[in-house]
Amino acid sequence: MNDKINNLRFIITDEMKNNLFDALIYQKILDNEKLLKRERKILEREKNRLLDNFRTLLQSNNPLEVSIVREYLNIK
Repeated sequence: MNDKINNLRFIITDEMKNNLFDALIYQKILDNEKLLKRERKILEREKNRLLDNFRTLLQSNNPLEVSIVREYLNIK
């Protein structure tokens, strides 16, 4: 099973890269800035939306790879 995991090749689109990059920016702002409760909630909601979109795209572009990783993680 380790060989399968080590040899996986995922399709990562530009949209996926942008979603992940933007989510990381939002997280950095959340970690380092003093924000009003409302601002924090808006940023967290947007970060979560981006991560959800990333996960959806990852699954749709890589169904076999994702299933192999899930199987591997359930075994560990």
